[in-house]
Amino acid sequence: MFLVLLFACGMLPRFVSANNPVMLEGNDKIYFLGPYLDILEDSQKKWSIEEIASAGFAKEFSSNSLKTPNFGLSKSVFWVRFRLKNKGNAGTKWMLEQNYPLTDSITLYLPDGTGKFVVRKTGDLLPFREREVNYRNFVFPLLIEDEQMLYLRFETQSAMKIDLTLWSPSAFAEKTEKEGIILSLYYGFLGAMVLYNLLLFIVTREKNYAYYVIFFVLFAACQSNLNGLAFQLLWPDYPWWGNISMPFLIGAVIVSGLIFVQSYIESHRHVPRFHQMLTLLCVLGGILMPLSFFVNYSVSIILALLVSVVGALMAWLVTLRVALIGFHYARYLLIGFSLLVVSIVFVVFKSIGIIPDLAIMDYSLHAGTIFHSLFLSIALADKINQVYQENEQFAARLKENNETLQREVLERQKANQLLKEYEANLINLVEERTKELSDANENLLESNEKLKTTQAQLIQSAKLASIGELAAGIAHELNQPLTYIRNNTQLVMMDGVNHLDPQEVFETLKKVEDGSERMMNIIDHLRSFAREVDFKRLPIDLHDTLEASLVLLNEQLKLRNIEIRKNYAPRFIEVLGNSQQLQQVFINIMANARDALEGRQDGLISIETRLIEEKNEPEKVQVLIKDNGKGIPSANLDKIFDPFFSTKEEGKGTGLGMSISYGIVQEHHGVIRVSSIEGEGTSFEIIFLTVAHQRASIKEW
Repeated sequence: MFLVLLFACGMLPRFVSANNPVMLEGNDKIYFLGPYLDILEDSQKKWSIEEIASAGFAKEFSSNSLKTPNFGLSKSVFWVRFRLKNKGNAGTKWMLEQNYPLTDSITLYLPDGTGKFVVRKTGDLLPFREREVNYRNFVFPLLIEDEQMLYLRFETQSAMKIDLTLWSPSAFAEKTEKEGIILSLYYGFLGAMVLYNLLLFIVTREKNYAYYVIFFVLFAACQSNLNGLAFQLLWPDYPWWGNISMPFLIGAVIVSGLIFVQSYIESHRHVPRFHQMLTLLCVLGGILMPLSFFVNYSVSIILALLVSVVGALMAWLVTLRVALIGFHYARYLLIGFSLLVVSIVFVVFKSIGIIPDLAIMDYSLHAGTIFHSLFLSIALADKINQVYQENEQFAARLKENNETLQREVLERQKANQLLKEYEANLINLVEERTKELSDANENLLESNEKLKTTQAQLIQSAKLASIGELAAGIAHELNQPLTYIRNNTQLVMMDGVNHLDPQEVFETLKKVEDGSERMMNIIDHLRSFAREVDFKRLPIDLHDTLEASLVLLNEQLKLRNIEIRKNYAPRFIEVLGNSQQLQQVFINIMANARDALEGRQDGLISIETRLIEEKNEPEKVQVLIKDNGKGIPSANLDKIFDPFFSTKEEGKGTGLGMSISYGIVQEHHGVIRVSSIEGEGTSFEIIFLTVAHQRASIKEW
């Protein structure tokens, strides 16, 4: 519905390619400026506006193609420039908005025609009263006469998100009016839900309502801080608090939300182990609150987001567990959590461009919060109803039991005389039964302890088995460099340092150092196999990397009479990557080829590189490594890159090599393929983007 209104009012934006000036054609327009921007990163924070605007810096800027560039938590200063050209009425007023209210500092530089600049500043480090427009986001009023280049300087400890929009005054007024209505309804709804549940707490004294109210008040404060309303309305004169309030409030939301979940689903009774995990996360959330006063914002916000993600996931899983046990009142809480998570996923996917950036998606988180609050209220009401029903059932059973008891009393009064005769026998019988129950209870406790011990032993056995498999893989991967180090060390020990030439000693120690570094790289590869590891990518010579890989295998190949044929592309080829990691890939492939050629007298390994240039496609480089060995059975081709899969004899490999190689190629945004004919040989194909195209094409690739 909101999207239809935008079409009706002519509010949908228009886009053109970057580097073109923004053509201002009317008075009722909106321009999302992302595709018009040129951006320059100043990692040293040393450049002045005079340098930035000089002719020497003209080619230093990079054209932006994204609607909303986002550089994450960066310590750099980012300079932005764009050109406005007024094709309509001269002297038209416009409103330049930065739609991210957590930006620390924004400086606008307007050339005054004399070689100097008019400087205007804003940001959340300044009191709210110093803003030129009384609005939750940062807005600069502009007066564009004809054509003008604008420069902006961004610096912040939060996410470096550049979301610039140019509004005509009428469009901006219409936008703020609609936004005000939506936000008023939203926060009004949250306020009504808080007040309603607060009254229920006062009437029922049910503590879950109190926890609910505290959680939602803190959640609303956190969200209002995120969209800039808190700074505008709650603490406009305290920018120091506004700058640290986000991690503080996130910690408070974590604590209050997890306490509410623990109390509502009675995790201490139904899932005690998960209850302890939730308590630990509560403690971590509590630590985040005072920690936000003493550590850097970027550190505290990362910690807060990590704990909040883990806490939300754990709360969802525990609620799911309780619902599956059979406590239906937990299902409403589960639905509420799921809707909130889905709305957050929509926001994240929109931010990274997976789904279209529609205006209606700006309020998906608000809609998710509303449905979340509704289902939480329904969940509370359902639990209260269940308690009332249980109380009614208990009262009915109590009444029935009371009537039964009265009948029994009458019967016992009539039979009192008979009971006295059998009193002695009854006492003996009760004692015997009591002893039997006591013995049975002891046996049950003993059996329970044995069961716990058995479960612990099974868990420990599983852990030891996993560690054993991993140790076997590590031993296989590290065997070659360890042997390399041992042989060179024994060489020095046998000959003696004093009897060797210093240069020979240096070269031997250098080989030992190379072997050690290779072992360190292998360990890094094994760790990156379990989780994604960031590594610094640099331009590297692909041919030098292949040659470095061959150095470690040449002697082994010569001993097996294996010939190496190289057919490299004549052009110098660079790719963005890590040379040591790519060497590991090539070594793994050629080592497998070496083993496949075992026993052959005409063994051949060919290495070929060639450039792939296709129209309207980024330039790529192809690496082909072929052998004429025994090949791979077709049934095993789909398993080659699976962890721990190996066609070698037991004890000669764990299958980690190719799975690690696959992961390395993926980290380099490349493609690796294998083809083989049993009895004729195997071919591995690896494709990378060249360094000239990789940065620009990484998203499409």
